[in-house]
Amino acid sequence: MRKWAMIQCLCLCTSLSNAQPLEIDSADWPTFAGNFQRTGHSLLEGPNSTVVMQTIPLALNNAGTEIMPPVHVVAGTEQTVYVQSGNVLTANQWQMNQTTGEFTITSLWQYDTLDTMTTSPTIAPDGSLYLGDETGTLYTLNPDGLLAWTHDTGSPVCSSPTLNENGTLSFGDMSGRVHALDPAGNVLWIFQTSSPKQNPTGIITSQAITHGGLIMTSALYDPNLYALDPDQGTPVWTHTFEPETWPCSTPVISNNNQVYQILTNGELYAIDALTGATCWSLDLWALTPHHEANVHAPVIWPSPVLDPNGTLYVALGGPEVYAVAPNGTLKWITTVGTLQTPCLTIDAMGDLYVTGCPALQTYPDTWLHHQWDLSRIEPSGNVTPLWPEFDDAVKRYQNFGRPILVGHQALLFVGQARHQGYGPASINTLFLVSPARDNTTPEDQDDDTIPPDTIPSTPR
Repeated sequence: MRKWAMIQCLCLCTSLSNAQPLEIDSADWPTFAGNFQRTGHSLLEGPNSTVVMQTIPLALNNAGTEIMPPVHVVAGTEQTVYVQSGNVLTANQWQMNQTTGEFTITSLWQYDTLDTMTTSPTIAPDGSLYLGDETGTLYTLNPDGLLAWTHDTGSPVCSSPTLNENGTLSFGDMSGRVHALDPAGNVLWIFQTSSPKQNPTGIITSQAITHGGLIMTSALYDPNLYALDPDQGTPVWTHTFEPETWPCSTPVISNNNQVYQILTNGELYAIDALTGATCWSLDLWALTPHHEANVHAPVIWPSPVLDPNGTLYVALGGPEVYAVAPNGTLKWITTVGTLQTPCLTIDAMGDLYVTGCPALQTYPDTWLHHQWDLSRIEPSGNVTPLWPEFDDAVKRYQNFGRPILVGHQALLFVGQARHQGYGPASINTLFLVSPARDNTTPEDQDDDTIPPDTIPSTPR
């Protein structure tokens, strides 16, 4: 087991381009991880007590697939929530009763791409939406759900698109290319990453934008982290990691322009966004001796989350959550039940909200007990389970997406389930969670369900 190491350097913070990132300074959650620095930080406060829950069934993921495609939720202005489930994107508007905590959901429109969507949507300031699918098509929808234009890359698009203040759109595809388009869909540039010839390359994480405007990206089986000039698409610098390791999470950008990147061997790096130099590194696998890193597997870790004070919270393939100080020292490790790959969101008070997938194989006798599938972690590392006791229909869910915060102390996230183990199709449900208020209990709550076939569908 290797010892963890820290390497300090002077980290400079200077803007490099006039193409500044589109700053998200509202309570919205318009893209993967909430903003284009991918910090996972919300300006809203989450629930701090036992919660009540409502559910809304979503579209069935494409039958016949042997995987559960990802499901994503983003939140826009005017209390709109967009849910990407399988090949259907649904626009909803929500209201919450502040006395009872009950949600009212009004479905506005649906858009069916006919092919499984593989990205978290991104909402532009004017309400337009960008999302990609498994065929390599990037869709741009108007705020009313009508198609504006498409762009065909020829390779599946898995990155949640980024936007800068000029309206330039950038995203990656599974051929290892980063595309930049203008607001009308015209190609500005394409950058090709590299990888060993014996392995396919592919960008299956999202890009992040530094406060100086650089686009940070990486690719599977490629040991490099690239900082791209947003105007030309050429590398300003390239940081190369040790052989047979590669970045395997979406980069996260701090306020002082450090780039945080996780590698397949469990190492966490802080890199200076101006120079590409290593500020420090921390071997997280060495701090959890019951885990063994497999640098040959194309694993993808959840992206870390970052609070405004600079504390970074990281989850890998087990139930551990790590808190790392801005200088790279470990603050604490805590365990969240028996989860695998916990998904993290941090609220305005600095509390973490955690969902994830129970360890079906590691803990075969306990996977049905889901009281840890929604938890709150305080900045001190103290864990409080928020999941109330629900029936077996809820406990069948095998995977839960990253929670997002809406309204006052309310969460939304998606659960995925199969009727029988790893069957051919998954069932997706939107969970709406709010604090229990007055004498309201989970048993008193009626599901505010809207059958998918009653929602108006927008033509392609």
